[in-house]
Amino acid sequence: MTDDQALSEKVDVAALVRACEERLNPSEEWKPFEGYPQSLALCVLDAIWSINLRYAVTRGVIGRYRNERRWQANADEDDLSDLLALYSSLGGVDAFIERVATRNRVSTQPDAVRKGEAVLIAAEALHGLGIDSADEFRAADGTPLGDRAEAPWRAIPGQGSGISWRYLRIPAVREVGETVSGSSQCLKGRMAWL
Repeated sequence: MTDDQALSEKVDVAALVRACEERLNPSEEWKPFEGYPQSLALCVLDAIWSINLRYAVTRGVIGRYRNERRWQANADEDDLSDLLALYSSLGGVDAFIERVATRNRVSTQPDAVRKGEAVLIAAEALHGLGIDSADEFRAADGTPLGDRAEAPWRAIPGQGSGISWRYLRIPAVREVGETVSGSSQCLKGRMAWL
């Protein structure tokens, strides 16, 4: 990286921070994102759906998932086996998309897979490695098992950049009750994962 590129990046970051300060409420008024510290299922849904879409769409998917699960269990404690069982009980990917999700695709390419398919592939990949719960995901983080989990995730269509993997880790690796708050903490936390 040249000195000009480094300076340009610093200017870009400074402009971003300035724009946030101008447009957002004071950080004291922010409500921290709690994440889904006990639900790896919700973490996977959030990580894949939040890429390239308005977050309101992701919130809608999460809300419909919670609604679909409300009579069986607390979705905020769902493991990947619960997510996989819901796909199965509804009749597969198409039924899951119809009842819970959206028809959004992982990219704008006409042949791109639907996000509902990517979530199923991701859940099967992690579950196949023996990572089913949020606790197991946290325990694997920073270990050879956690390192092995990243490769199949990034092999899922549309997940190759690793951004969704980093997004998965934001709510999943924090402990229960731990939140990210304050403008500098939030910005530093998001940028550190990118």
